[in-house]
Amino acid sequence: KNLELINRYTDYDYILTKEAFINDKYFRFYKESKRYKIIDNNIHEQSEMKWQEHIKLAIDLEVKEIVVIDVLKNKNKTLENYKFFIDKYYDIIKKHNILIHCVPQGETFEEIMSCFNVFNNDRRVDVIGHSFDLSPFNFNLNKNKNQSMNRLLILSEWIRISNKPIHLLG
Repeated sequence: KNLELINRYTDYDYILTKEAFINDKYFRFYKESKRYKIIDNNIHEQSEMKWQEHIKLAIDLEVKEIVVIDVLKNKNKTLENYKFFIDKYYDIIKKHNILIHCVPQGETFEEIMSCFNVFNNDRRVDVIGHSFDLSPFNFNLNKNKNQSMNRLLILSEWIRISNKPIHLLG
């Protein structure tokens, strides 16, 4: 109900597929927006949409980036989704000049880095996202401080080797 605040506090639009699918006001707001648009499939909000709906909304809303469906802390399922997406939707996404945004997942630092390396080394991936929920290390701090320390450690490695832009999610 406070969509107008978005323009005041951000310089881009971050659209959730589920909300755009069920809420006409939300859909129209972003359809009319001329700002840089990114669409995400609500995995963090635990209300994942079907692939076809996610792709259709990305095209209908004329987004600049689409986040490939990842699975929180699950490297194997995230890579499985990525491979399915690339094989089935890459051509149509690129036909609409949409950038592909992948979010590495994993429970351990090694899993996260392995997933990152797949995305970093694939020319079809345009942007890499970093989920604030990645916490392979436990620093015995409160949740937000622990997540922040993990983010710094992971990003320091990603920045050192990345050849793509990195979007800090969360």
